[in-house]
Amino acid sequence: MKVESDSPFSQTTILSLAMPLPSIVYPAYGATYLVQNWRTLSAPIMRALYRSLIAGVASLIPIFGLVVRPQARAIEQFFASSLPRLAKRTLLGIQLSTWSSVFLGFGESAALVTLLVGETVRTLPKQLFDRVIRESGVSIEKVSPETPTDVAKIKEDPFRLSNHALMVLNALNPASSPSSSLTSIITKPALYVLTLPLTIIPFVGAAAFVYVNGSAKAGTVHRRYFDQKKMSKEQRRAWLSQHYNDYRNFGMVAVALESIPLVGILFRCTNSIGAALWAINLEKDQQQKHR
Repeated sequence: MKVESDSPFSQTTILSLAMPLPSIVYPAYGATYLVQNWRTLSAPIMRALYRSLIAGVASLIPIFGLVVRPQARAIEQFFASSLPRLAKRTLLGIQLSTWSSVFLGFGESAALVTLLVGETVRTLPKQLFDRVIRESGVSIEKVSPETPTDVAKIKEDPFRLSNHALMVLNALNPASSPSSSLTSIITKPALYVLTLPLTIIPFVGAAAFVYVNGSAKAGTVHRRYFDQKKMSKEQRRAWLSQHYNDYRNFGMVAVALESIPLVGILFRCTNSIGAALWAINLEKDQQQKHR
């Protein structure tokens, strides 16, 4: 039975368009799943959290001892010259420049923690993603290769993702696209470093930081799911184009949670679990509609 769809692929080659739940709920869904399955999942997560806490404390001490005050003075000067209305504003009796310096320090600490425990940050979320899908009992069905007509339809469309190429880049399998993988490896940390100073601008700057980095992270959310379905670059591009807002919203929530000092690695894990649960629901929905 065929299902009508606006997808540039036939139903035999691409996922159905329905989203079982709003994507923004899956980070919380992942945290709930971890609590419910704490006994079976806690051991590797606690080891990673322990390493992250040590690295976090080791980075925060010098940052707050040596960097935060000079940063606060520099930010105060910036506010005085460029944003005079903020120069003398306070929050809870503390100047905004000091708050901005503190949040910037947290971001700097998060970057250092990622460097210090990088291998754990990279591998553990992937292992959790695979484990949750495996234990769900859901079989991931491979999509069929796109036909020349399918590809032609894709190339004719003015993709929204032309403005969000990094999302597609991050969704590619590194093994199948080494050059793209290298570009992604370089671009993601560079983007983080370049946008981190935005956090000195209260509220608006932090929101912009989360938006930009969340949009970039969104491509990695289901990379392993796409790999298991053997989706081509064009199929991934089409899917992300159709569901850009869903992936961007998930990415933004994930970046905001992972930026929390000391426990960011914990939220990396719960976000990965949430992404797996999202993939499971997508797969169940697709299989149900194809019966």
